[in-house]
Amino acid sequence: MKKLFTLLFLVSLLSTYGQAILKKADKLVEQKKYASAYALLEKKDPDNKKPAIVLKKADIAMDYFVTSIMHQTFAFKDLEEGEDLMEARLNDEGQTYALYVLPIQDVLDTLIMQHPENYKLHKTLGKFYYEVYLKYGENWMMTSDELLKKMYDHSIIAAENGEADFLTYYNIGFYLTGMERYIEAISAYKNSVQLDSTYPTSQYNLAICYLYVDSAQQGTGYAEKAVELYKSPALKADAARVTGVLYKTSGDFNNAHKFLELSNQIQPENYYTLAQLLEVQLTLELNNDAANSAAVFFELDPANPAIVGELMGIYSQQNADTLLFPILNQKIEEHKDDFEVLGTVYFLLARYYIAQNDIAAAKTLLIASRKNFEKVLEDDTPVFKVIDDFLAKYPDTLEK
Repeated sequence: MKKLFTLLFLVSLLSTYGQAILKKADKLVEQKKYASAYALLEKKDPDNKKPAIVLKKADIAMDYFVTSIMHQTFAFKDLEEGEDLMEARLNDEGQTYALYVLPIQDVLDTLIMQHPENYKLHKTLGKFYYEVYLKYGENWMMTSDELLKKMYDHSIIAAENGEADFLTYYNIGFYLTGMERYIEAISAYKNSVQLDSTYPTSQYNLAICYLYVDSAQQGTGYAEKAVELYKSPALKADAARVTGVLYKTSGDFNNAHKFLELSNQIQPENYYTLAQLLEVQLTLELNNDAANSAAVFFELDPANPAIVGELMGIYSQQNADTLLFPILNQKIEEHKDDFEVLGTVYFLLARYYIAQNDIAAAKTLLIASRKNFEKVLEDDTPVFKVIDDFLAKYPDTLEK
């Protein structure tokens, strides 16, 4: 009886000591003493035998490394007051750090075999494969598809056994979105949002999935929340654009206009934002605003037929071609010495008149297009054959 009591006392003492080590490591992490935290854990469990210690080591390695070699070897730094980890990573050239070998996938696989009911191991392994996917993509020891499948498999096991956090459910949703299993992804993202409503990318991806399943109105609230939560201007602008598209798709053009304008203010001259904003402005008959947006859109790349063609397509879809012609005439005048721009605009205007069956106007424009293109393009450029074939088809038709 005395021996049993002694054994139980020692087990309890070791457990208490282990918890104290973990708390001390957490405290060091709070103080941004990442090298000290990892060294403490490494000293406690150098052979990676203790699941709780290994999980803490893995989290520190993934979240706070200053240098990583294929996410198999890691270095850490104790940051000074006011020093930023991302800056330390960018400025690590020429620095000397202690390196720690931690092949997380192998270590956790071994522990999973030894402790099959410790589902925290699966949760961390799922996180690891996601981190590797983000950092290395196809440049790791597995393909990106293999990484994502392993991420999903381990995350699902963790979730089904009550060990999922918001990132676990996010990873599940991320994989399902890539597989176009949007309804299942929505469920996973909702779980992620429920566990942490402050993580913007779960909100954003949830909104996107609602767009994919033709339930745009249900996604607007999540998209708006993502706009609120994102700090990066680029991400905030993207979320605002998605919010605008969701409102536009659900028929609420006023809110669509509000968020597309916000996106345009944060990140001006974005092709995708301007195209959506222009369409909404025309729908709301904000013709002066639309003219301004069209002018900016044109200037994104005025010699690019895709840009000018898209602009004409937006106006045509809104039955507003006559509103575009003065804008194009102004641009022709502004670019009167840019022969490639002139050739492009005349060529696309000719296509419009061909669609209207006004062959004479189309032929006049194609002749003007060819004359301008001749000054800047090689003779074997395919556009010349297109023009010449059309002109040959209608040899006697000219605009009066």
